[in-house]
Amino acid sequence: MSPDEHVALLRTVERISIFDIPICRISHKAATATLIHEAESPGQCVAVFTANADHAVRIQRDEAFRRAYQAADAIFADGMPLIWTSHLMGQPLPARVTGIDLFHSLCEKASERKLPCFLLGATQAVLEEAAVSLQTKYPSLILSGQCNGYFHDDEAVLRLIEEAHPAILFVALGSPKQEAWIAKYAPRLHCRIALAIGGTLDVEAGRVSRAPVPLQKIGMEWFWRLLLEPSRLWRRYLLECPRVLPLLWRDVLRARFPTSTYPIFEKIGQERKDRS
Repeated sequence: MSPDEHVALLRTVERISIFDIPICRISHKAATATLIHEAESPGQCVAVFTANADHAVRIQRDEAFRRAYQAADAIFADGMPLIWTSHLMGQPLPARVTGIDLFHSLCEKASERKLPCFLLGATQAVLEEAAVSLQTKYPSLILSGQCNGYFHDDEAVLRLIEEAHPAILFVALGSPKQEAWIAKYAPRLHCRIALAIGGTLDVEAGRVSRAPVPLQKIGMEWFWRLLLEPSRLWRRYLLECPRVLPLLWRDVLRARFPTSTYPIFEKIGQERKDRS
């Protein structure tokens, strides 16, 4: 089977458009199995993103970010607003597939199957602490390389990855930088999977705590993060993310009444693009 045919296997996963993002309609378990299959198969790098409401809003006004998302081979629903919207549309997604949960399930399977992994991002101290934590949780995990996120020479990083030759590359550069970096260099990355994982390494290193499970289940993980980092996140969660609501109702109306048109929502979307 050719490299292109292997990527096509992932692209056969059913997708639904939510907030102008083609979301894979797949469970966490199935997503992990699919990506491990890709990691074990020959072919070019597969770019994988996990979308949330913040990303959806940014896509409407940031052309570069929109292009990065268009270059992704697989996009999973990280944020609860996408799950809620899918149910209102009558096309329910099975569940969230978060970046941090996918990171752990891939590490677990990679350790079992001897698939080498590479960590890219965070500070050097966080990177080292996260690596130690991972090797404690998954003693058989092969970390073939790592590089902190404070680099200035992309070519040098690409050489490091090529020398390490990982099956899975975890990119923790923060959004939107990590998505843009993966989209730009995916054709040159010597790995099979490149997954954007945001602040996952900070959590793994114990520098940041994840929201309690009950808050995760009711879609309030954002509130926990806001409490931990109010000065950095208040604008995102209180001003930016609510802008997803018109997109939500637009998609629900389109799904429920496909023969009708809703110019007010189209006008809102166009005005946002014009301002970007």
